[in-house]
Amino acid sequence: MVLVTDVLGTVPVPHGSLLMIYQGLRAVSARLIAGNKPIFDIAERHAHQILALEHTLHVDVELSVQRFVLERTPWLMPLLARVYYSHIVIGVLFLVYSYTLYPRDKYQSIRRALALENIIAFTLLTLWRCAPPRLLPEEDGFIDILHSSRSGSAWTQNKFQLTIAAMPSLHFGNSVLIALCLWRFSPHWYIRAVAPMWPVMMGLTIIATANHFLLDALVGAGVTLTAYRFNAAMLYLLPVERVLFWLLRIEKPTAPTSRPPNPEHCSPPYFISKSAAHAKHVLD
Repeated sequence: MVLVTDVLGTVPVPHGSLLMIYQGLRAVSARLIAGNKPIFDIAERHAHQILALEHTLHVDVELSVQRFVLERTPWLMPLLARVYYSHIVIGVLFLVYSYTLYPRDKYQSIRRALALENIIAFTLLTLWRCAPPRLLPEEDGFIDILHSSRSGSAWTQNKFQLTIAAMPSLHFGNSVLIALCLWRFSPHWYIRAVAPMWPVMMGLTIIATANHFLLDALVGAGVTLTAYRFNAAMLYLLPVERVLFWLLRIEKPTAPTSRPPNPEHCSPPYFISKSAAHAKHVLD
């Protein structure tokens, strides 16, 4: 049997595979639509629809924010670039911190929320493709900061990057989730105090770098908070996961505990047999 563990190597990640599947599906989607001009034209049209809606609501601040940073505080842009690139690193550190210090049920809720948000986000960005401001025509005035030849990186410049996936913004959504969980559950007062700064910094970053619209950020936060509120829905996928892991001969270790087995941590044969026995008892 193969053991599947998280970054610590000691705790099972029942839905961690979904996170990898999400990134894999984004990469596959990017290759499938590469060079498909009609799809990119639709994404550009959707971006202009967002701009029009924001203009109606008087919240079309993206171009003004980017120009202010570039013209008044140009020294800030390299810092914002680092904030953008640290998205994954901060997320991993947050999971390690949560696993180490949070109650077990809180950590599991966060883990399920991250999996569910990826499902929701991929569904939305597939059904309603939207280009980021940086990919709009020059007459719209936006400048691509992070994807230029000078400041780009392997994270932002590769053939597997899904470029027309601005809506929703999980960069901002995840920053809100991280801040919320740190503020509510962290045992360290100083971390609770600085936690709200992370979504503020990320929000400024994605707008100043022309990677997202304001509405992308708001929808991203809505997706993440919805996923956290209804994270228990992921438990309905456990039977499917157990069978899949059993077929692939992948085993998830159980966390040391004297409590009864947790359905998330048991191998398929155990719970399949228990479910069969329960069903037989009910029928009898």
